[in-house]
Amino acid sequence: MGVSGDMRMRVWLRRPTLIAANGMLLLALAGQAILSALYSALPGAAAIPYEAFVIAGELLFFAPPMIYAARRPGVSLAMRLKAPEPRAVLFPAIWAIAAFAFTMPLNALWADLLGAAGGSAVSNMPVPDGPRQLAWSLALIAGIPAICEEALFRGAILGAWERRGAGRALFASASLFALAHGRVSALPTLAVAGFALGYCAMAYDTLCASVSFHAAFNAIGLIAAYLAGKGEVALPAASEASAAAPAGPAAMIFAAAVGCALFLAAMRPIRGRMLKAMSSGDRPPPDKSPMGWHELTTLIVALITAALALIADAGRVFGGL
Repeated sequence: MGVSGDMRMRVWLRRPTLIAANGMLLLALAGQAILSALYSALPGAAAIPYEAFVIAGELLFFAPPMIYAARRPGVSLAMRLKAPEPRAVLFPAIWAIAAFAFTMPLNALWADLLGAAGGSAVSNMPVPDGPRQLAWSLALIAGIPAICEEALFRGAILGAWERRGAGRALFASASLFALAHGRVSALPTLAVAGFALGYCAMAYDTLCASVSFHAAFNAIGLIAAYLAGKGEVALPAASEASAAAPAGPAAMIFAAAVGCALFLAAMRPIRGRMLKAMSSGDRPPPDKSPMGWHELTTLIVALITAALALIADAGRVFGGL
């Protein structure tokens, strides 16, 4: 192993521990739950701008991993906080377009399933009614969440779980990303996006790649809803996906199959980079030892916190059931 390999190994060993990553997730989820409760309970909270609530919530994802990295030399590189090459921004953004084409009919099918079970997949996020509001909404819904959420999920969590193998890291970061949003109606979209986000970060070894995908994906959903003149939009996909997709289950399945083919085709250049990264041979073998009680405890408590948010959202989806 040469000098560059030694350097890469030292960077690898500086990635966050599982206890740190699980603790950051728990802190963010608990903080958001407290923030939401305060926003609902405080007198005059309705006068607080919705934008301030969103930004405060996103900072709960951003601040812990940034503080963690700043206080430990070398951790920022292990968390992929580095400048990208142009293709690391361009190709993920293109892939996000294909991902949106895939998840729209997929979410429409999911919405129909929820409807058949007596639910209603609706969001109360208003669509901007003019270009100025659209520009601000793009920053609030696409830019800020992309930066803040990627710092935690693909910076700290993906990096920590990579100690146990690339496959586990992709699964864990995507699953925790989907669950942490607490939105039953968007679970299929969040799962697909979570996988793609982790894949981008690992393939290009920079968070800028996953930030590019995340921002583009959210922006496409918002712009599509804005141009369609809808009254509601859900993150990261349109809440009225069933209305936007072709009518009928067969047509939606066909649209989802076509979208999946586009998704896989747009993935090819990124897959090449991923295969190269996985075959570099400068990373230690996966850690197969059981998690310690402290790591497992923080993870379980974080999952319970996310589950409570999902249960609350399910109550809204199914009319209080």
